[in-house]
Amino acid sequence: MQKEQEPQHELLQQSCRIALAAFLHDLGKFAERARIDVDKETLEINKQLYCPHRKKYTDDKGWFSHVHAAYTALAMDLVEQKFPDLIGDDVAPFASWKSRDTDDSFINAAARHHRPETLLQWIIATADRVASGFDREEFERYNEAEEGTATKKNHYTARQLPLFEQVRLNENRQQEYQYRYPLRPLSPESIFPVQARDCESDDKNKAQREYLSLWEQFNSALEKIPVSHRSNWELWLDHFETLWGVFTQAIPAATAFNIRPDVSLYDHSRVTAALATALWCYHRQRGEMDAAALTSLQEQGASWRKINFCSFRVTSLASRSSFSPVAVKPTKGPPNYCAVGHSMCRC
Repeated sequence: MQKEQEPQHELLQQSCRIALAAFLHDLGKFAERARIDVDKETLEINKQLYCPHRKKYTDDKGWFSHVHAAYTALAMDLVEQKFPDLIGDDVAPFASWKSRDTDDSFINAAARHHRPETLLQWIIATADRVASGFDREEFERYNEAEEGTATKKNHYTARQLPLFEQVRLNENRQQEYQYRYPLRPLSPESIFPVQARDCESDDKNKAQREYLSLWEQFNSALEKIPVSHRSNWELWLDHFETLWGVFTQAIPAATAFNIRPDVSLYDHSRVTAALATALWCYHRQRGEMDAAALTSLQEQGASWRKINFCSFRVTSLASRSSFSPVAVKPTKGPPNYCAVGHSMCRC
């Protein structure tokens, strides 16, 4: 245990930085689907830093999966000037100088969630896995999975399924879903699902243009957060959480593993941020920030499934006024579905 407590405002600032890094761990999904303009050589370098490398055969050169992680780092370079200071002398718990080579930089903590090495990186990676409802074995399968959703679309063309259309009085879940949420900012109009034919197609170029338009609106909105509020982390993060919700509430968080794309990037990011902050505060308060804590966290992956965090859908229905991960109690029901219908849970 730590003998002396840090001033409350310093702990609050550090917690906010952890939360923001976790919020942004999948920023690359947004940016990559928008096909932001990036230098090919720089992209390849970032793939080597942040993406898992896969091989089918021993003589195969292999390929990098989960390219969105590389885009997270690239996109961070484009938006970080609109954030509170993340490269100054006091950006604890992250490294205090601007260097992508620094293991515990803010960017590395956010972007290395598929290749975590340090404790901070593992905290965010663990939060990501728990928020996704995966245990360690399932997460590895997801890492290796090809793109493709249960609706037979890819990560560009898939649009988010509404939850209520999936509610059934019997156990027959093999229906064909007719509605989707349009890829638009949150508004009184966009909260209502529309016929799939009106917002979802196989035209990848059209789908990418829709993402690019949303990305540009997101960046414009970031600039409207008052500059004076950047010195107040709690206030600025509150602005950002609202803004992130407006522009990512209709972006499917997962588009591989033949999964149903019914969880938004906002809900997944928000739960990941809540869990990462809680996990960091737990280790910080206990003074467990050393190699032993890292090893312990790495070994806990298989046991996370015992805590039924179906936080995707619970959070989407719960109050959005504060970070509050919710544990779902086991209930009786169809196998492989949790109390709120998540197909990846083991309630």
